[in-house]
Amino acid sequence: MTKPGNSFVDNMEEALRNKENDDEGKDGKIDVFLSYSSLNKNVADAVVSEFEQHGIR
Repeated sequence: MTKPGNSFVDNMEEALRNKENDDEGKDGKIDVFLSYSSLNKNVADAVVSEFEQHGIR
């Protein structure tokens, strides 16, 4: 469960750790697809960069 006050990446990392305990994703790898408007490309690039820094692809 996500916690108020945690960063988006903290919440994503927690979700990935929880996912590792599910039947799916036993290899520990999860791909994330980020859809965005071209008007928000700078924000999307920042989000992807943050994901990649935490080993999320």
